[in-house]
Amino acid sequence: MSNYTINLYAYSVAMGIKALAKRKSSKEVFKRILCPMDPARYYEFPATLRVISDYIKPNSRILDISSPKLLTYFLANKYQRANFVASDIQSKELSNWKTSFGEFNNMKLIKADARKLKFRDNSFDVVFSISVIEHVVDDKRKKTNGDRQFINEVGRVLKKGGIFLFTTNVADDAKLLYKNSDIYGTNDRKSNTFFSRVYSKDSLYKRIIGPSRLKETYSEVCKYRLSFLETAFNLLVPYSAIFGFLNILIFPFLLNIKPAWGTRFGERADVLYVLKKQ
Repeated sequence: MSNYTINLYAYSVAMGIKALAKRKSSKEVFKRILCPMDPARYYEFPATLRVISDYIKPNSRILDISSPKLLTYFLANKYQRANFVASDIQSKELSNWKTSFGEFNNMKLIKADARKLKFRDNSFDVVFSISVIEHVVDDKRKKTNGDRQFINEVGRVLKKGGIFLFTTNVADDAKLLYKNSDIYGTNDRKSNTFFSRVYSKDSLYKRIIGPSRLKETYSEVCKYRLSFLETAFNLLVPYSAIFGFLNILIFPFLLNIKPAWGTRFGERADVLYVLKKQ
């Protein structure tokens, strides 16, 4: 288990306790204490923190695009001489965090659509986005790819020499997934449908990395997804939060399982990429 995991877990619990002391009792407050991270995040978050720490400097401007908010709060608290913007398309998500935990002097919460960011060109030194780009829907009326719009906007707001760190899921074959639930508050189609792409390595380069004109400088597999465990956890929500603290014992352990085991039981991998603006 990495120090990043332990520190992030401890920070989340402390956030929740501090909010309770101020008589704030939203679901998000209790989640910070009982279940700081869902199973998938125990792999992505430590990898993200380890890699991104090399790029955050004093006075850096950092943009988070719709990542789980715990990560941005943790970074803003750790790097208090840098400036953070946590953006999200969901007003409710932003409101819940702002009401429960407030903002920092060096971090603001802003509503924004990743396909049309409200920031000037060359505004940020670092942009990061954790497991988001695969959920950005296409605009069928304009015949535009949502993920292509996303990466174009990232390239626009990045300063020269700036980096974009993101994670997404990659499998042998590209496909689209639909579920009858609106997990992130945005729907594809008019129905209550959760949408996600699964990229193949080839489709990821054709749709995102190649057209972005950003140079890939680093990549690593965060984890091989063990979907049957994640599905079981999600099916038990909100009751799974009661034993959510056990995640810190169970899921980091799975990081040490050989990739062959993961590919046998898991259908895809979460991969972290770093792209640089030339």
